Amino acid sequence: NVNMLKHFIFTDHHWYKDLDIKKIIDSRKQTHADFIITTEKDAVRMRERFSEFLETEPVISAEIQQEILSGDQQLNELLQHIL
Repeated sequence: NVNMLKHFIFTDHHWYKDLDIKKIIDSRKQTHADFIITTEKDAVRMRERFSEFLETEPVISAEIQQEILSGDQQLNELLQHIL
């Protein structure tokens, strides 16, 4: 089981700033969280400027997959029409 201790919401395509990373680290330490979870996409975005954060903090990068639960036939028809 995993208990979420703190949740940060950033907009899609967010460019992380030093203050964002500091808040995440401070929150992990204050809550005594064992690790930080981020999406694989955000970890890639962080890698350029914040590689030290990813290497020194216990960061887990979660892969997100999408599955179409309904309407797949209509989507396929639309895509065939467009392509």
